[in-house]
Amino acid sequence: MTQSPLIPGNVKMQDVSNSSNVEQVGYDDQASDLYIVFKGGGLYRYAAVPLDVWQALQTAPSIGKYIHANIKGKYTSERLDKPRAA
Repeated sequence: MTQSPLIPGNVKMQDVSNSSNVEQVGYDDQASDLYIVFKGGGLYRYAAVPLDVWQALQTAPSIGKYIHANIKGKYTSERLDKPRAA
């Protein structure tokens, strides 16, 4: 998948093959921002995510469950792309 121009160039996005909900994840270690691309649509940036949370996400048995339990609602998030038309 081509990287979105909405993601900083220093962020290397990683394809997620073992998730039914998450397509790609990436981390900006300079700004501590986490980027997540969801398969159903949606590119989100989560601000001020500690490095250890990013590292745990990469090794989590279920990326979707880890995001739900440890990231969503705990860090400030912003949708960077426009929602798809219904």
